[in-house]
Amino acid sequence: MPYTFQLLAQLLEFHSPGNVGDTYTILYPFLLTPVLWEKTSNIHPLVRLLRSYVCKTSPENFEKSLNIVSVLNCVFRKLLIYKKKIRMDF
Repeated sequence: MPYTFQLLAQLLEFHSPGNVGDTYTILYPFLLTPVLWEKTSNIHPLVRLLRSYVCKTSPENFEKSLNIVSVLNCVFRKLLIYKKKIRMDF
């Protein structure tokens, strides 16, 4: 699955700015699913894919289309929990 996210990120990077496309727009809410962020091998590819969304989304639709509040609530919370878990293992 991580390779799929990497490929999607690269394909999205080829789009012109402000033109994410319907297929990627439909896929975006799926990326905010907490289960995806629990697997450590998914984290870096998902971050790259989210970065691609941020770079390609038009500034006018940025907050509305990316739903930044969901990203902050879901993704960063999972990443912080993961970081704490790593520290406890050492």
